[in-house]
Amino acid sequence: MFIENSGHKVEDLLVAVLSILEFFDLDLTDCRSQSYDNANNVSEIYSGLQARIHEINDLAEHAPCAAHSMNLVGVHAVECAPEAASFFNTVQTLYNFFTASTHRWEVLQSHTGKRIALQSLSATRWSARYEAVHVLNQYFDEIIETLIIIEEDIEENAITRQEAKGIRIQLERLETAFMQILWHFLLSRFNAVSQRLQKVDCSIADVIDDYRGLIKVVADTRNEFEIYEKYALNISEIKEYKTTVSRKRKRKLHADESRDGDVQLSGRDHFRVNTFNVILDKLDS
Repeated sequence: MFIENSGHKVEDLLVAVLSILEFFDLDLTDCRSQSYDNANNVSEIYSGLQARIHEINDLAEHAPCAAHSMNLVGVHAVECAPEAASFFNTVQTLYNFFTASTHRWEVLQSHTGKRIALQSLSATRWSARYEAVHVLNQYFDEIIETLIIIEEDIEENAITRQEAKGIRIQLERLETAFMQILWHFLLSRFNAVSQRLQKVDCSIADVIDDYRGLIKVVADTRNEFEIYEKYALNISEIKEYKTTVSRKRKRKLHADESRDGDVQLSGRDHFRVNTFNVILDKLDS
């Protein structure tokens, strides 16, 4: 059931929980578990709501929300790789560009002959990110063609034409295409697990099985760089990575050091090591 917002302070939340239990004539001493998202005011180990309830009944063990915890893993995986953050920023920019104008939205729909429902990203609900990437993946060619139409339409104002060109160029990058293919696959798996975790009949055993399956998927994906690269090359207009050579940032050397050991990576290797591997390692950590 839903109750009115009682405030965000721990004391207010505790009063709200105890009051609702009393209203339904439920005895807190019969409670054997409690679960919340990972916000400090409810999950903090020493002073959160779960700790205060545990003081009253030490049998009420706290288990963080499995779906919310998995969502945070995805958030941190994006934050650890600039190319991932750039990709999702492009997806959101694409949505903003078309939804800001009914004319642009109609151009998108009329040109493709399909009802393309672009989706906005959500900071808290990763299923929305899956939906946004899924639409982009499904209608990638049509979206690119529509951006070109707007870009070349002399009746459009210069700012709109330039925005369309900028989004198109960003989408046509090999790195963006790679991120699109990779995240479409990963988010489809995350979304499926998230939906199962939120079912009322989901047990702890189910959570463990789903987590193990997801961990295996991530581990297997780490060995499939060439497969994702192949798909990305098929849809990307640009067939090369952003840089052919990425030099290690120079640092001040000590008197007994030289730069002989400095590493030079090709653009492809740099992307694989510093984006692809980093994302998957973060998801697996």
